[in-house]
Parts: sequence; structure tokens; C-alpha cells
Amino acid sequence: MRVYVEQGFKDHFLSLPRDHNKAVKILWNIIDSYAEVTWVFNADVSLEDFERREVSDILFAKISSKGSNEVLVIKDFKEDLKKYQHDAQIYLAAEKKDWHEEIKHKVILLTPERFAKTLQAFEDKFTFKFIPDENNSWQEFGSLRTNLVSTITITDKYILASYLDKNNIKKFDNNFVFLINKILHSGDEHLKILIKSSDLDRGRYDDLKKKLTALSSYLKERLHPDIKITVINAELDGDYDFHDRNIITPYYIVKAGKGFERVGRKSVNTEVECYSLLDKWGYDLIRHRYRMIKNYEESIATMNTPFKAITI
Repeated sequence: MRVYVEQGFKDHFLSLPRDHNKAVKILWNIIDSYAEVTWVFNADVSLEDFERREVSDILFAKISSKGSNEVLVIKDFKEDLKKYQHDAQIYLAAEKKDWHEEIKHKVILLTPERFAKTLQAFEDKFTFKFIPDENNSWQEFGSLRTNLVSTITITDKYILASYLDKNNIKKFDNNFVFLINKILHSGDEHLKILIKSSDLDRGRYDDLKKKLTALSSYLKERLHPDIKITVINAELDGDYDFHDRNIITPYYIVKAGKGFERVGRKSVNTEVECYSLLDKWGYDLIRHRYRMIKNYEESIATMNTPFKAITI
């Protein structure tokens, strides 16, 4: 995660009591507890100034106390925000500027006047829990639709099985297509899906590729013609067990014990939970899952195998 800080916002924020409201508590929790955050300050805060303030300024002291954090001082926030638009970004702006219109849909933009309402709305949007056998509509998934997200990663090895292994199109439509349609915002998002398949188990790689090509055409028709899908073989390295079913983005993570499948009239001892990056547990889960997937992809990159991944 990258947090951009302008001096005007910082001065206002530090003037407020730590328990002023929930939004202030959220930002202090990020400052106090979050690891692996890149803090970006604008040019009126020099590196020399930063080193001097490490002693006298509580914000700088907290940030610099964590070795996993990175601190940058740059002149042009605009270009940096665009460069890292696929990462989670929080922009603490002193005031709203005209050029913010260009980036406001790809960053959590906070100003002194509205940051409490903005953070509360974000947390409410990406925080929910429900029991699947009491909620067959999964209506909460509609709140996941956001233009902040361009890539959605799904670790549910069986989520495509009804199409690839059983050719059960009705079940596939009632689950995968139904739920993904609730999440997509623009339609040209990139879906990364880690799977297993009976074709993979039996070495029928050409059969699987044909099915995936047909699947691509089907989803472009059912979801959006510009949807991009990458399917990854999740079973090539036994040191990585993608057991839990997750939907992962830089801004939220969804956990589903039984999987992303509506259970109808069945009774199940499972639940669906969504956490935002403003929740420390959610932030840590997102970091862990992304790190695991990155390490797995690096592990299989040099393997000599007919099927590692395909983008369709």
C-alpha cells in the first residue's frame, strides 16, 4: 500500500485528538500498526527535514520505526499515482485540486473536510458477513463493485469445475457468472483464477486448453467482451496449498469456506466474510495472499510442464 501525504492534511490530522472519531482512529492504526507501507511526501518535505523530524514529530517517528516501511519524497504526486494505480493507494490531500478528477477513481482520496465520511463509507462498503444457507441471493456482493479495482484474483480451485469438468452450464451460470457479474464495474477487469481440473490430473492438456478457449468466448458473451481472464494451474508445487477460497484485490478480500457457490436449500456450516484494507486483519490477509501467489508463480515459472497458466 502507498500513502501519499500533503503537509496541509498532516497538520490538520495531527491537530485532532487520537480518539476524535473513527476515521482518525483508522488512520492512526495504519500509522501505528501497518507494515510494508510506502509513505510518499511531497517536495516541501525534504529528506533532511524528515530526518530532523524523526525526533520531534510523532508521525515521522512512527513511520520510520518500522523497517518494512519505505519513505519517499517526490515532487509530482500526479504521475506517481498513475504509475502505481494498480496498487492500493490512499492520498491525504491538503485540498481538492482540479487534476484530482483524473485519479479520483483509482485512489482513496481524503481531504480534511471529508475524510471521516469517505473512510466510513469505504469501510461500510467492503465489510460484511453472511451465512450462505440463509442468503441465497448474495446481495452483499453488489457492494464489491468499484472502479478502484482493475485485477481480481480468485483462489477457489473448483470454481470453474462445473464448466470445465462437468459441462453443467446452468450451475456455472447460477454461481460463477452470477457472482462475478455482481462484482465487475467496467467489464474490462482482469480475472486471475487459480484452479485444478480433472483434465490436468489426467494429463489432458490439449483438452483443457480447448475448453478454456470455449470458456473465454462464453464469458465474453455473458460478462463483457473486454474481460481478460488468466487461468493458473494451482497444483504444481506441493509447498503451496491453496485450500481456502478467496477473492483478493488490493482494497478488500473475501473469504468463503465452502467456496463461491450458492448452496440453495442445503444447510452448510460455513460463512462468507469480507474485510477491507482499513481493517488490520484484512490488510494482513491481502498482503499474505498476494505474497503467497507471487512466490508460487515465481516457483513454477521455470518448471518444464505443459500447462502452467494461460490468458484467454
